[in-house]
Amino acid sequence: IGDKLLRSSGGVAEVTGIATVTRVGAYAPFTESGTIAVSDVVASTYISLQEKSRALLMVGSVKLVSMQWIAHAFLAPYRILCRFGANCSKESYTEDGISTWVYG
Repeated sequence: IGDKLLRSSGGVAEVTGIATVTRVGAYAPFTESGTIAVSDVVASTYISLQEKSRALLMVGSVKLVSMQWIAHAFLAPYRILCRFGANCSKESYTEDGISTWVYG
């Protein structure tokens, strides 16, 4: 509570409450920018396996890059393919919500 979120329409929104919602399935759309706007809030389309969202991958005591940066770098071939070749405007997903580009 109190965190600030970027709005897709501009400006920021402050988190005033937190609720838990459980749904079946998960969808992780691939976007060229690595972001998506949902309910006027800008969010990352990448997951983070770190407890703290601003934590960096560290080797010893050297901070390298964020998990978000790593995910964006590994998806570079997909972004290039979409920009210069394939039609990626109509993504499709498995029953488990995994993009067929990744899974099938």
